[in-house]
Amino acid sequence: MRIGNSKGLGPDLVSVLPRDVKAWYRCPHLLKLNLMLSCVTLYAATVGYDNSMMNGLQALEQWQEFMQFPEGAFLGGINAAQAGGAIFGYPIMSRLANRFGRKVPIWIGLAILALAVGLQTGARNSGTFIAARVLVGFASGFMGSCPILITEIAYPTHRAKLTAGYNTFYYVGSLVAAWATFGCRNYSSSWAWRIPSLLQFAVPALATTGFALSPESPRFLVATGQVERARHVLVKYHAGGKEDSELVTFEMAEIRNTLQSERELAQTTSYLEMFRTWGNRWRLLISVSIGIFAQWSGNGIASEP
Repeated sequence: MRIGNSKGLGPDLVSVLPRDVKAWYRCPHLLKLNLMLSCVTLYAATVGYDNSMMNGLQALEQWQEFMQFPEGAFLGGINAAQAGGAIFGYPIMSRLANRFGRKVPIWIGLAILALAVGLQTGARNSGTFIAARVLVGFASGFMGSCPILITEIAYPTHRAKLTAGYNTFYYVGSLVAAWATFGCRNYSSSWAWRIPSLLQFAVPALATTGFALSPESPRFLVATGQVERARHVLVKYHAGGKEDSELVTFEMAEIRNTLQSERELAQTTSYLEMFRTWGNRWRLLISVSIGIFAQWSGNGIASEP
């Protein structure tokens, strides 16, 4: 019996998967890997927490008084500040992730988030609060490296579940924020909204230990010439220390071939290819539409009036 479910995998990969009668949680190397990656999935809760918290704060009289009872475009701007910061964070994250590794942007995002949470918790006026919201969004852009890290490190049969789990933790963050705001509603002072703001860093702080122990992406390591280090990561976490593992040999070859193909394509193609043919323009429209419709489905109107 192979570790995990091999459905949906290519026949070449399935043929090199090790056979093992033990479940993954009885294999020390896979248990350790999945625990570390589970910590990385918790970072998705940061965005969910922020969005739900802002919804809850609007119901608090203490926050309304502090912000001078915002309404209309000003209230919309407060909620949109987070998304505005994220727009600037994502392009920077992608550059850093390709040059310095998948983990570096996450560390930077955590540092910015800590600063933003401190600024928001100690805000003395509405301008400071909004600036903190922009920084929270900026930090969330750097967290975009988390699903990349998960995808490139996860064991082949666990990859789909872990990446799906990352998106699921958005709602875990929303749930925690909703209860945190509800629990502080009876404070008569401004701590009614400052405590939920402070707790925004609680989940990321909890996840940091597991993230710190996680390895760097083997794909990034191969791309930057650190082939032996990449192989060591795969041998340790995918093969349980077996140097002659067929799975590791297959994965290393797959990474090299993919990177080579991408380099060759980069020399002959550009972003203009997306617009040169009708088929490519149609694919671009579908890709862009998915992102727009996901945010334009009405949930934003209902949760952030």
